[in-house]
This record gives sequence, C-alpha cells and structure tokens, in this order.
Amino acid sequence: MLSTLPWEHALVDARRLAEAVTRPIPAPRVSHDFAYFPLGPAQLGTIDGIVFLRRAVRLKKLG
Repeated sequence: MLSTLPWEHALVDARRLAEAVTRPIPAPRVSHDFAYFPLGPAQLGTIDGIVFLRRAVRLKKLG
C-alpha cells in the first residue's frame, strides 16, 4: 500500500493508515530483502507513525 504513494518518502500516521486498510486483509508478504519487513494491519494501532522510504542508499563513511 505504501509503495503506491506518489512520493519518494513519507511520514504516515499509522492510525489513519489502519483506518484505510480495507477488508479482506491482504495476505502477508514474504521477502528476502532485508530492507523490507512486513507490517500487518493489527500492528498499526500500536505505533504512532511510519517513515516510508522508497529507496535507501548506503552513505560513504566520513573521515
């Protein structure tokens, strides 16, 4: 759902996102990409927000 947003990054209110998730609840996704972890609708009420980054890059070490 978050990957369909038109922005490269976003701060999302988790409770509003929980309200937007409709039935039927999507099947859990499994990924071997450690940059992704599943977050189910039942967990959204336990957190304040979600920082969504479409892409993350490794920064060079300074110094």
